Amino acid sequence: MQTGLDPSSHEKPGLVAAPPPPEYSPRESTEKPVTKHVSPDDSECVDPSTLYLLATTLAHIDPVHSHFLLDRAARIGHVPSLLRIATQSQDAGDPEAAAHWFAAAASRGCPFAAWQAGLHCIATGQRQRGYIYVDEAALRGDPELRFTIGCAFLTGDKVDKNVHMARQYLEMAAKGSRHLEAKYALACVLNGLGDVTGAERWIKEAAELGHPQAAQHVEHLRRQRHFSFSRMDSVSSKFSLFSFLKK
Repeated sequence: MQTGLDPSSHEKPGLVAAPPPPEYSPRESTEKPVTKHVSPDDSECVDPSTLYLLATTLAHIDPVHSHFLLDRAARIGHVPSLLRIATQSQDAGDPEAAAHWFAAAASRGCPFAAWQAGLHCIATGQRQRGYIYVDEAALRGDPELRFTIGCAFLTGDKVDKNVHMARQYLEMAAKGSRHLEAKYALACVLNGLGDVTGAERWIKEAAELGHPQAAQHVEHLRRQRHFSFSRMDSVSSKFSLFSFLKK
């Protein structure tokens, strides 16, 4: 019996195949994106870096919501958010809150946060704990932070004045780096402590890398054909234990 249908067709009689759906392209959409605030439930599922970006974007538009997002990211453990909240608390005159957030960031390996947490502990009488934080900051930090810590011990700025501790941290900053000020400061400290050989080494390194004061001292002594730091006080009164801080 003839049905009038092609035997090779699998379509049922009386049905017409639907056309394929058009391909979606974002460029074809004319709808404007809707900006939606992240709810407390949603924020648990959002990457903390995204929360931090949204918080910084909304900082001057919606400070309340910005702080909420920043707090959520910080509680997840996002270090930049922890540092930002700590700094905001510090600026607002709340050192206890700042110390809490700095300590949280330090526990996640942030050397600058460890330095700040250490200073707070020292200021509040927790000296042993504070110096543990300081040492941790120096061990994990870059040459600039180590230089800052060394200078603090050299001048007694918020820590106990201790030339030997200053020497230790300045050596950490100077070794294996191109930090000119650290090398020059270390030369000053060693000269003051009577370590002429060590002072010669570091002032030469500072001069070779372009430190202007170090280069002047080296050139002056070369003209005298005798490189001796024992004569530096008579050569220039500027070269002393704290000379690099007086520039």
